[in-house]
Amino acid sequence: MSESRVKGDSYILIQGWMINELKLKGNELLIYAIIYGFSQDNAGEFTGGLQYLMDWTNSTKPGVIKTLKSLVNKNLIVKKEHKVDGAKYCSYRSTKFTGVVNKVNQGSKQSLPEGSKQSLLNNLSTDNIENNLYKYIVEIVDYLNQKSGKKFSSETPSTQKHISARLKEGRTVGDFKRVIDTKCAQWLGTNMAMYIRPETLFTPTHFENYLNETIGGGNSGSNSELDTALFGRRG
Repeated sequence: MSESRVKGDSYILIQGWMINELKLKGNELLIYAIIYGFSQDNAGEFTGGLQYLMDWTNSTKPGVIKTLKSLVNKNLIVKKEHKVDGAKYCSYRSTKFTGVVNKVNQGSKQSLPEGSKQSLLNNLSTDNIENNLYKYIVEIVDYLNQKSGKKFSSETPSTQKHISARLKEGRTVGDFKRVIDTKCAQWLGTNMAMYIRPETLFTPTHFENYLNETIGGGNSGSNSELDTALFGRRG
């Protein structure tokens, strides 16, 4: 039997309007509250796996799937499907309605300490790569775009392939951000800026080497020995 993803200090925040306004109960109430917790800011979404919801509800996989379909059919949550390396991943977010929008906003402000989004409820296990793969890919690509000023898509199959492969090798999101920080510091404003892209940064050999470089590695405006070996002398 697998270890439960429900930790001793985890909790679900169920607000009164979920019962009174939405008329939810049982597993529908629990699962809606979980999904709402991750998406109440209108930006996030629940990317955890079915097992996580099964653990919280003490339900079966068919039971959780049935509940999710019911909430979708009631227009209380929205489902999105993503493919990574041929595997399908689903994410969910809650919807808001005119009748409860003010209660939603007021309730979230009153119920949560300021700035405590992560302590909201059911933080997913950060070492669960399979359940959180798509979320990590989005975070990494968004960080690359933020640092480089470019507009790469997290939906591109080759980008997903490179990132998911490194994650499954045991690399962390922090490792990706270190590589991005290093190469942006070295390459932005130089003729190497064109290589600030997922297929260059995240391929196996490049990623390993870049991860072990330092930001002040002497490649500001000129080619380092590593870059010369990989790309040849440029400029």
